Amino acid sequence: MGCDALALGCLLLTGWLGLAHAEGGWPGGPLVVAVPDRSEAPFVTYTPDGRAEGYDPAVAATLAAALGADLELVPTPGGRAGVLGAVAEGRARLGLARLAIDLQAARQVALSCPYAEPPRALLYNRRALARRAPGQSPAVLIGPSRDVAVVSGDGADHHLSAVAPGARTRSYADLEAAAGAVAGGAPAVLLSDRPRLRRWLAAHPTQGLAVGYWERGESRDPVVAAVPWQDAWLVGWLDTTLEILESDGTLPALRARYLEPAEGSFP
Repeated sequence: MGCDALALGCLLLTGWLGLAHAEGGWPGGPLVVAVPDRSEAPFVTYTPDGRAEGYDPAVAATLAAALGADLELVPTPGGRAGVLGAVAEGRARLGLARLAIDLQAARQVALSCPYAEPPRALLYNRRALARRAPGQSPAVLIGPSRDVAVVSGDGADHHLSAVAPGARTRSYADLEAAAGAVAGGAPAVLLSDRPRLRRWLAAHPTQGLAVGYWERGESRDPVVAAVPWQDAWLVGWLDTTLEILESDGTLPALRARYLEPAEGSFP
């Protein structure tokens, strides 16, 4: 990034920080951010003493610092639906839960511009692939009248409806449940994002599963934040700040730390 672009980014960020204290801006107090109360690496994990770590808490801390506010992370039950509800009901000013650009979510809250776009991938049952299509790509497990596991709210079902008409989606509340179903062979494949699947597989190496490429349609999966519809100032500030943090290298550095180490080589 050139010096001129960096100077412009700093100027814009300084301007938005000033607006935080201007009319219609930030009212003061902490930035309350709802996150899922269960670990879903690499986006959020919990230490034994209950401290939240991962990409989403790091992004939240960066946004709070840019806003000049303290950060209050609120572990929220109910997965993505719980986080969306906390934002829609005003119990949080921001929701981070590996949210996709989704019509149902957009009916409840405003959605930011993407702050990550991890590549999509498949978690598949090795035995099922060997039985149905030995030696072929795991993508053959997705087709008309075949069941595909997805995690509710992460956008995979909408993607499948566009690129694999006729495939039947089975929606699960979280990655743990979806991957457990695939380990049992019904359904035989799960579509999600690659960093998350790699982390899950590393933690469960004896399940007879593997991660494979998914190249059909748009192969990246935008991840967005949730903001209350009525908070027009925060919606605008958030999108502008995310763009600045992208262009000045802050978000790419966080992704390199939290998301990219999960890539690795495919089994």
